Amino acid sequence: MGAGLNEFNITIGGRTTKISVFIRADDTNEQALGRIRDAVNAAKIGVTAAIVTDAETGMKRLELTGDQTGTDHAFRVEDVTGNAMSATGAAHVERQAVNASYSVNGGPAVESQSNTIELEKGRVTATLLAVTDEPVTVEVRPDGGRIIPLVRDLVESYNAMYRRLREAEGLLSPSIRRSFDRIVDSTAYERLGITRNADGTLRLDERQLERSLNGSFELTAKTLGGRLGLADRLDAAAERYNEVPASSLLDRQARQLQQLAFYQSSLQMFWPLQPSGLIFDLFF
Repeated sequence: MGAGLNEFNITIGGRTTKISVFIRADDTNEQALGRIRDAVNAAKIGVTAAIVTDAETGMKRLELTGDQTGTDHAFRVEDVTGNAMSATGAAHVERQAVNASYSVNGGPAVESQSNTIELEKGRVTATLLAVTDEPVTVEVRPDGGRIIPLVRDLVESYNAMYRRLREAEGLLSPSIRRSFDRIVDSTAYERLGITRNADGTLRLDERQLERSLNGSFELTAKTLGGRLGLADRLDAAAERYNEVPASSLLDRQARQLQQLAFYQSSLQMFWPLQPSGLIFDLFF
């Protein structure tokens, strides 16, 4: 490699970038390679440079690798000033960029710029790991490891809310708690592993839920999270109660006490002195 200014082009995706590096006359081979590596990486053009040590000979070489797969991201290098690319061997293509090729169920070959492909209209994501001419069987199962914790959180949140309703008995209208009882009281949820305890809270049998997911994923998912599923119905009920005035949620007796307190405060506002029984009768 000649000392002094070295310039070379890297072309990727139809775009050419000129990179410059100055090699000193007293640089060792490793120092010179390091300068080129740092200049390429600093350009951030989709190509990464590295110094690789041969395991058998111990010799070091400069290696350029595209950051992305597929022919759209193939690149080429050429010297402009000096001989940095040719002298280091970086201009030699060791592995040409190609697209992944696969077929599904004996269908036509499909090419992909990426090794990550989508199957079943995007419902399944697969990663191609190696080249093979043999058929590969892909088995798709629901990811119970992600679904079960979500259902567990739903049950725990419901139980926390339900216990608060029980604590407010005598103040809140009992129809509120009964409406939630009607929502969760269904054999459909019991088949999924969600059952009611004696106090009205819910209990989740995670093994039963896992069996239900493995046996009938679509139906289980719809029953839990689909339209008019458990989560949707609970959310609608909670939203409905959030939209009405708080006084409407009170028990009849508690509402009467609230009205009496309101009337008493109104009297004190208009009659600072204690009203006589006659005035009280006239008002009420």
